[in-house]
Amino acid sequence: ARTEGRRLHLVSVGVIEALTIVLKKGFLLGDGVGDKKDVVAWRMVLGLLQLSESSDDLLVAMALNGALELLVFIILSVSGKVGERREVLQRYAAGALCNFSHCQECRPLMAAQAGTVEAIMSLSKSPNAAIQRHCSIMLANLSAQQHAKLRLGSVETLVNLFKSQDRHEKTNPSLEGDRENKKGA
Repeated sequence: ARTEGRRLHLVSVGVIEALTIVLKKGFLLGDGVGDKKDVVAWRMVLGLLQLSESSDDLLVAMALNGALELLVFIILSVSGKVGERREVLQRYAAGALCNFSHCQECRPLMAAQAGTVEAIMSLSKSPNAAIQRHCSIMLANLSAQQHAKLRLGSVETLVNLFKSQDRHEKTNPSLEGDRENKKGA
């Protein structure tokens, strides 16, 4: 409860807006960006991930304050880049977006947010199993949303993600029960 109170305070004083300003002003990965800026960017995205581990009410407040737009911006901004730090940013942003997709009230907001499905589809191309797992959960949650209007190609992406996850689980039996745990989420 204490941590939730701190998260609520951060959102109420404008942390989402502050992160948006800083990240959109050039702190995301770019050609020739220094290591210090990269570290600042991934720490900010990690902060978004940690904030997204909140109650549904707080997730809705964050979504309404621009968190979904910022996460989509981050994902699309680093999608064409390469490197280890890009994957870290993608993993944190995918985790945060996945947390939003678990919230029933956030799903229509996600579906309405321009670029959400494109961001998920971009992430789904990652070879990282954790990112792919987040993508499959997000697409499943969004497709379960009655009012979600998914772009053409999303269903194909969802099917490919599930096939990829099945192949990954068959080669790594320790993950086999993981999907069973996510079904009700």
